[in-house]
This record gives sequence, C-alpha cells and structure tokens, in this order.
Amino acid sequence: MILQSIDIHNVRSLNKLNINFQPGINLIYGRNGQGKTSLLESIYMLSIARSFRSHLLKNIITKGKTNIKISGKIQESSNNHLKIEYYKYKNQKRVKINNKSINNLSELLGVFPATVLSPEDINIVLQNKEKHNFFNMILCQTNKLYLQLLKQYKLALKQRNVLLQSNPDINYLNIWNQKLSELSEQIWNIRTPFLAEFINIFKTLWSELNCQISANISYDPRALNKDEFQAELTSTLNQDISRGYTGIGPHRDKFKMYLNNMNVKDFGSEGEKKIFLIALKIAEAIYIQKQTNKEPVILLDDLFAMLDKIRGEKILKLLKNNFQIFITTTDANAETYF
Repeated sequence: MILQSIDIHNVRSLNKLNINFQPGINLIYGRNGQGKTSLLESIYMLSIARSFRSHLLKNIITKGKTNIKISGKIQESSNNHLKIEYYKYKNQKRVKINNKSINNLSELLGVFPATVLSPEDINIVLQNKEKHNFFNMILCQTNKLYLQLLKQYKLALKQRNVLLQSNPDINYLNIWNQKLSELSEQIWNIRTPFLAEFINIFKTLWSELNCQISANISYDPRALNKDEFQAELTSTLNQDISRGYTGIGPHRDKFKMYLNNMNVKDFGSEGEKKIFLIALKIAEAIYIQKQTNKEPVILLDDLFAMLDKIRGEKILKLLKNNFQIFITTTDANAETYF
C-alpha cells in the first residue's frame, strides 16, 4: 500500500498541511518541535484511529482549536484506491472510508495497516504489559476473530475482578469462570502458533543484521484447555479473592526477549535495545504483509538516535522490500546512510 498524500488540520503544531509522498523511503528531516512526529502521528491515526503518543484526543488537537481532520489518499494496487478520513467536529468523532462512515472504529483495523517505532516503544523490551500490547495489536490487525475474542475476554476479566473484590457469590462467579475458560482456550489457540511464526521471522531478520550477538524471543503460555483452566480458576479462588484480581490467564502470559541468552531489559546497551526493537517492528510489518497481502507503511520516528552509522546502514538493508517507509530525523547527515 502507498500513502500518496495526506491533508492535516489542527494536529498539534500542524495547523494546516497538505503533502504528497513517494513509494519507498520518505526521509523527513528537521529540528525538534517542527512537527515531524506529528506527521507520523497523523498517518498512524488513519490506520487505527488512535495516536501512538496519547490516547486523549485533547492532547493531540492544536492548542486553541476544537476540531481536527486528517484525510489520506492511499493506493492499494494499480487499480484500487482508498480515501480515509478521521475527524472530530462538534464533539463527534468519525471515520470515513471512501466517503462512507463506519459504525465501529474496529472496522478500520487492517484496512490501512501501519507499524510505528517511536522513542516510547523502548518499553516493549522493558515491560511485559507493553509486550502484550505489541503482540495483541499485531493480531488485532490481522485476525478479526482474535480482536473479538480479546474484547470479550477483557470484559469477562473485568467482571470477574469486580466480583472478587465484593464477597462474591460462588455460583455467579462460576458463570464468569466458564466464560473466561472458553475465551482463554480460543485465545491461546490463536496466540501460540502466531508467536511461533513471528519468532521465526524475527530470527531470520536478526541473522541478516549480522550483529555478532544472538537474539531470541520466548513465549511459554499456560495454554490449558477450557476444562483444565476452569479447574485451575477454582483451585486458585482464595488467592484471587485475597489479592482482588485474577492471577492466571492469557493476560498473565510471559514474553521474554534475549540477547546472548540474557534478558535484553537488564543486559542490553541502549543501542542494542534500539536495534532489537527495530527488528521487532520490521518483523511486525512482514507478518502483517504475509497475513493480509497488504504492505503496511512503516513509520520510524527518530530512527537514527542511539545508532551509529554502521548499525543504521544495517537496519536500512532490512528495508529492501516493497514497504513504504517514513523516517524522521534531526541528523543533517542522514542522507549519507542511503
């Protein structure tokens, strides 16, 4: 997919901007505070109707303004084109695809896939919660069933946790135990083969980087069937009541990331963490492409920060495919990397 142009109104410092893009790599250079990241943010909002910097729309709209509009023209193939519009007007948030409003924002997922790397994403290699968010978002963009299962699971988990904090009726609690067990089995049945494939993609990319150190991702879920999981929920009930939340389930799965068989979080340098994260993001794009037959746009914010020129050149070699890539940088010499 190729984003041909974008029209932006009232996104942070970008009061009004209309810009055309090219296939391949689009390098966006400028000093801090000139709106480079806001441009990437606007592109990403066309993909999932949400910023990668803030979940609060009031933090995104230009100061002193009340409305926002982002419109993008996208080439799907030589014969097919898309127009996606995101706007807020008079307290109403809307998304249109080819001039038709969608009823649910989840309908936008997968229409114009995008993967983004921002400085805040370093938390993916540091925090298990962010690892969950990262892998869940990939699956939600590529598997509509998983998206629905995850929504239902989070709702059931919330209801069970509320009950645990209020001297629960066991019979009522068992209803949610059964619901959670059924959803957990289905989530694990999708998540487990996904991680196996994703890890293979990541390992292949890492070998191409020739970094002289090994890298790996491990995923070891409980992956119980619904009957086994329901029995475990029953056996750990007193513990759950004591702590006030559900201590087992897909939301507690552990994702671990390693460099030279050591946890990236504890032993990786800043540069090593950055290059590990970039490989994760490129693996995400490749997986989405394989599953949807759509090439996601890749948004790389401040790509070359904490990377020396050798590492920067290695990363660019991984981008030798049909992806459209947007790179922001404050490095006036960034063009010499290409």
